[in-house]
Amino acid sequence: MNAECFESVTLKESKMSSTDEDKKFVSHAVAFVIGHTRNGSMVPLCASIATMLKLENESLKQQVTKLQSQLHSQASKGFNCDLDSDLQKQFNLLLQFKSNRKKHKHKSYKALKGCLCDSCEKSLDESAIRPPLKKGDKVVISGEISGTVCYIGHVDKLSFPEIFVGLHLDEAVGDCNGSIEEKIYFETPPGYGMFAPLWSICCLIENEM
Repeated sequence: MNAECFESVTLKESKMSSTDEDKKFVSHAVAFVIGHTRNGSMVPLCASIATMLKLENESLKQQVTKLQSQLHSQASKGFNCDLDSDLQKQFNLLLQFKSNRKKHKHKSYKALKGCLCDSCEKSLDESAIRPPLKKGDKVVISGEISGTVCYIGHVDKLSFPEIFVGLHLDEAVGDCNGSIEEKIYFETPPGYGMFAPLWSICCLIENEM
């Protein structure tokens, strides 16, 4: 029996048992109403009805929980293995894609003068690119944060081979002190350092003489 058939049969059985319980509930309710109105007492009547509703609610909860458990158990038998296999294949493809992308980036990048990343430090390429900024330049990023350039180059742990600018900010709104995972690219007091992508530099401020 497949999951759909199982679900259909289970629902039919549930509806039948629910109908019988409804009739039983109604007959009890009528009996309570007649009995308590004859005695002229409404408070016990309300309390009794509340108790019946509570019991009915608990019964419905148990039925729903049981039905969900049965459906989940039946569906798991037919689909779990295939699902796990598909997820594993997708995960392997993702790892392969990331690996190929990283290799491609390492092959296509050019060494950068003054860069402290592992690749540039080991590079013997004499035609290394000169960065468009230099240490000491005053810049503004994202139109609102200003700081002084302390480093420009690649960062091993941040989207290699994208070029980053290490800044000593004018205000303590940064997220580092110039280090990334124990590797020091530049030094600032805590909270005054930031690595910003080169493309985020929006203007260069002339240094006052």
